[in-house]
Amino acid sequence: MLETLRGTGDLDFDLELVGRVIEDGTGYDVRDTIRHHEARSDWTARLAEARARDVLLIEVALPITPESSQAHGPHAELRRAEQRFRRGDYQGCVASCRAAIEELGRNHYGKTRWANRLLGRLVKDRDSMSEQERQGAVWSAVRHYAHQAHHAPSEGGVREYSRTQAQWMLAATAGFVAHAGTA
Repeated sequence: MLETLRGTGDLDFDLELVGRVIEDGTGYDVRDTIRHHEARSDWTARLAEARARDVLLIEVALPITPESSQAHGPHAELRRAEQRFRRGDYQGCVASCRAAIEELGRNHYGKTRWANRLLGRLVKDRDSMSEQERQGAVWSAVRHYAHQAHHAPSEGGVREYSRTQAQWMLAATAGFVAHAGTA
């Protein structure tokens, strides 16, 4: 019963084809739908054969359209991070994720040094932190992780990030921005 409610039954694929045919100088619209039914047992067997269970697939909304003028900064940086990821510029992606988190924190906490304050609270007085402060501490820790993407090598910066590192940062940052938009 639970699996049915979670939507893990058979799969039905509909591919809708739309076009225009011109025949003997006369044009007319054509529309057709190709349907394919895949039984749950078949698609789960294919996933097992492909070792797909070694990969965790989670939907992470990429909220690249700001809902308010205040959200413009984080959304613009998130959009830049996603574009850099697609181009294979993983260091740039991580740097843009850091910038998005900085903007998010400034918008949310109204201070330029919000991250340091929250990390300090996490170390000194974590038991009395509010939920909002704990959320900010997580943002701060991820921001700190990306710190080296933001600096030159002479300042301790790192120029090489893997696709996996950039993917993780992009997913975390997108989640933060999406969550902040709904909080």
